Amino acid sequence: MPGEAFSGYTGEHPLGESTVVGSRMPHYFQTPLLTVLLVAGVAATAAPAFAENIEASGGRRDVVLGAAPARDRGNQAPDKQGRGEQAPSQQSQASSPDSRTQPPAEPSGPPSKRASRILNINFGMAARDVRPNGAIGGPHDIWTLVDVGETEKSSLPMADGSPTEVSLELSPNDGEWGIPGAFDVYHAYLYHNARNVDLVLTVRNLPAGRYDVFVFAHGAASEQNAAIEIESAGKRSSGKSTINDGSMRFLSREHQEGVQYVRYSITVKKEKPVVITSKRDGSDLSMFNAVQFERTGKTTKKKKKARRRDASSS
Repeated sequence: MPGEAFSGYTGEHPLGESTVVGSRMPHYFQTPLLTVLLVAGVAATAAPAFAENIEASGGRRDVVLGAAPARDRGNQAPDKQGRGEQAPSQQSQASSPDSRTQPPAEPSGPPSKRASRILNINFGMAARDVRPNGAIGGPHDIWTLVDVGETEKSSLPMADGSPTEVSLELSPNDGEWGIPGAFDVYHAYLYHNARNVDLVLTVRNLPAGRYDVFVFAHGAASEQNAAIEIESAGKRSSGKSTINDGSMRFLSREHQEGVQYVRYSITVKKEKPVVITSKRDGSDLSMFNAVQFERTGKTTKKKKKARRRDASSS
């Protein structure tokens, strides 16, 4: 929740089960020589993941090293040499939902030129120590954070901080994870541990007009992408998905359409909601990292009088 420090990811590891390090002492630790060899091997293997999680947890050391079982090895993201690469290690599930996020930092500069027309939403964790790095807008624009387990938000501000009556509803979610790299709005994402459901975001009370919508939806492995569908003003738009080509391009923070996010142009009508569905595509997970709306114009209303004049003159 806002006001608390982010302390780690929660929910079942998207790549499989995890093993708590140090929970018990196996029998082979009773032999000193074996103990030294085992400890040295574990330290060399776990150091990068351990360091990343210490940073993410603000110094906490209740680390759980991810260990996907053999049946889930196919879900690991291949590195450049084709070997399996484990997604970020999970931290202790003892962390409460109140302790996983910190509030977005106050803007330290002016908003972007188009900020009054942009609405920003990010999921799981506020951008920290880096610029938000969305597809549009600037480094000092305002974002609304949706934490794990949250399903409603009201009075969402525009990117320049101006108040609105816009509200959102998110379908039930109980998982939160992160993509290696900068702690920007693309880093964290929400998903559902049931793995047989698609996440649905409903946005209400957007001013009528034409909009470009940017949806970031990718997990921590190359095949964990999503197919995005948007319904607005009685029209359904679909057919676009984030990248799933076996490469590691999804890790890049140089965001590209069709890689980390998809873009749709839609029409919003007064009092009609916009419904965005993140559908499972390359894996059994669907997710949301971030969503941006930019109002690009007003809807064109046909005037009855003009039509009548055209009819009478013909």
